[in-house]
This record gives sequence, C-alpha cells and structure tokens, in this order.
Amino acid sequence: MKPDDLFNKTLQLTLEGFEQSIRRYMPEGVAREYYLWALSAKDASVRKAWLEVMGVPQLVQLTLLLLEGSVPADNKEGWEELIKATVPMNVYQLYEIISDNLAIGLGSKAADDTSYEQRREVMLAFNDAMVRRIKGAPESAAELLAPVRSTVEHISSFEQSLNPAKHRDVAESYRKEVRLAPGELENTLWPGLLANIESCRDLVRASEGMVMGPLMTQALIGRYRGVSSLVEDPGMAFSRRIHVGVETILVEATLDWYVGVLGERILKLKNFRQQVEDGTVSEALYYTALLLRLLNDLGPALVTQSEQERKDFFRELGALSRAPATQPLSELLRENAGRFGAKLTRLVKDMQHREFNVCLFGLMDAPCSRALPLLEQRLAHASLVYIQAYQRLNSLTELLSQRLDCATLGVMMQRFVGFHVKLYSRPYNEQAGEYAV
Repeated sequence: MKPDDLFNKTLQLTLEGFEQSIRRYMPEGVAREYYLWALSAKDASVRKAWLEVMGVPQLVQLTLLLLEGSVPADNKEGWEELIKATVPMNVYQLYEIISDNLAIGLGSKAADDTSYEQRREVMLAFNDAMVRRIKGAPESAAELLAPVRSTVEHISSFEQSLNPAKHRDVAESYRKEVRLAPGELENTLWPGLLANIESCRDLVRASEGMVMGPLMTQALIGRYRGVSSLVEDPGMAFSRRIHVGVETILVEATLDWYVGVLGERILKLKNFRQQVEDGTVSEALYYTALLLRLLNDLGPALVTQSEQERKDFFRELGALSRAPATQPLSELLRENAGRFGAKLTRLVKDMQHREFNVCLFGLMDAPCSRALPLLEQRLAHASLVYIQAYQRLNSLTELLSQRLDCATLGVMMQRFVGFHVKLYSRPYNEQAGEYAV
C-alpha cells in the first residue's frame, strides 16, 4: 500500500472503531452527542481541529511509523490484517488521553490548586477500577466508579488538558449549533473515563489466546498501579521512581500488542514463542520503555549530554538565576526556556502542568540554590541509565534478529525510540512536538 493509502485507511478504521465505542460505552447525554457530532462535523475545519486536539492524526502517524516495513509492501493481505489490528489499540489510546489529562497537576500541588484532592481521589479510584476490570471483574466501569461520580462531574474536562483553549473553541462551535447553555460541555469527564475502562477491557479480550497476551495484560495492570504509587508516594526514591515510571508509560503494552500480532499472526516467526517464554522479548521491550520514559521526561538533548556539557549547562543556568536562594526552579526554567531552544522543553512542560517527572519531583517550587545541584545530580544518573539501556537494547534486538531469522521486531523497537528522539526534540506545544500528554 502507498503511504497516503495506509494513513487514510488506518485513520478511517480508527475513527470507525472510536465511533462504535462511543455508541457502546458512553451513556446517553451531552458528552456522547458532542463526540458523535465532532466525528462527523459538517465544517471540515472544526472536525480537523477536534481530531487534532484529541491526538487522532498524531497517533495514526506514530502507529504507521512503528509498523513501517514490518510487512512486505506487496503483501496486501498482511497489511489489511495489520491495519485492522491497530483499531483496538488506537481506540484505547485515544481514551487514555482523557485519563492522562486527569493526572495533569498531580505531580506537585500548586498553591492555588483548589481541586487537587478531588482529582487525586478520582485518579486513584479510576486506576483501581481499571485494574479490576482488566482482571475480569464482572461489574461495569460505571458500577466500579460509582462512588466518585459526583466528584468527577465537578472536574472540568477542558481545564484538565494541555490546551483548554482549543477544546473550548471546538465546543463553542457545537454549543452554538445545538444551542446549549454556556459551560454545559465543561464537565464531561465521566463518560470518557467509562469508555476508557471498557475499551481497555476490549483490548485485553482481543489479546486472549496470544502468546503475548499475558505480558500485555500485566503491562496494563502495571501502568495503573504505577500511577497510583506515584500519587500516593510523592517522596519515592529516585531509582524506584525511574522503574515505576517505566511501568506508567504505555510503551510495553503497545509493543506487546504489535509484536504479538506480527510475530504470531502475520509473520508466524519460527522460535517466536521460545523468545517470549525465555524472557528475551520482554527484556527488550523493558529497555525500549526505559529509554522512552527518560526521553519523555528529559528530552534527548539533556539525557545525552556528556559530563562536561552538563557542567557547562548548569553553570550557565545558575548564572541566570536572579536570586538563587529564593527564586523557584520552575520560574528560572520558564524564564529561560527560549534561550536554550528545545533543550528545556520537556522539563518546562512538566513544570508548567505539574506532571510527574523522574527528575523534577520535590524541586518545582524549591529555590534554585538547592534545586539546581539536585537536578544536575539526577540528570547525571539518568544519563548513565540511558546510555546503559541503549546499549542493552541494541544487544537484545540484534540477538532477537538472529534467533528469529528476522529483523522486523528489533527494527520496530529501535524505530519507536528514534521517532521519539525526533518528537521530543521539538517544543512540546507544537503539533509536531507532542501527540499525547
């Protein structure tokens, strides 16, 4: 298939799957009608804006880059099967943006944050409900989340996003068309969380019988338990925080799915089951996720600095502080973000939105005199971990390619890292610099 045909076909199937899940899992109400309207909006510019703010084209682009070259171009049947396999994962990940947004601000409580405790309560309840549903609890998502419904309905779904203004612009177009009262779409988080849980359960069901299925299920459970651990233990040790951070990112679950679909269903690789069962595949995926965690939080420029480059950088940064003993680190970084190009973009993003970050915990509001030395120390540790993980991943992907007599799976893991190196080299608030929170 040609690249444009692949993109359009994958986008079409993703949107069809998304619409089906909305109709199936979102309860009747204004949120459900709004989502369905946006998917088929007559104004092409409004539909395009909504798809972009939801991260749909960005997600499809990432998916196809990940899968590029995994099936021979002339194997039309193989590509058809592979594209169909993207639907349950893509639909689930679109809803994950909604629950990811709920976590914005939970990394460190701001002085003026009046809804922190409510969001924290909902986040913990959501994670618990998700784990129970993944494990096969018979209760529906609505039943599992019922104790926090009233709290959820007081949380702004627009404010809990990286771009509230864009969300409100699209919602305003809908409000005017159907004549809703101002603010009626503001608190529509509840239906999205329900659909998020049920779409995850659908993904788990789709993996049943696959050799990678149990690994993906455990990776999904680890994600939600890991987020709860970060919420409940803000003083977690640095080395432990890195490990938990690997669990909370969706890399392992995503690659578990595609590695399984390709290795078992489409390419039918010899020795594939053996490489899964002896732990080689899961180890390679762990190191892929570790690299992604560090790239996501720190950006490639910072995490790959040499020792001397790091010393020079922090010396320059320290000299820019107006009052080291009192100026908060967050203020210093925001004031000088432009000076360093995209080097600080990941740190500034997480400080701006008070998200979880392996190196920033406990430092966002700390004075520069204390925060800068600690940040430098953590970055040095993270850089060493990154180098070691990169080397180990290279060894493991080479080993897999030899044992499977096929380089496809190893190339996929390497490509996933390479894509994010480019992605996180750009400012996070540019469309090309971020596809999710």
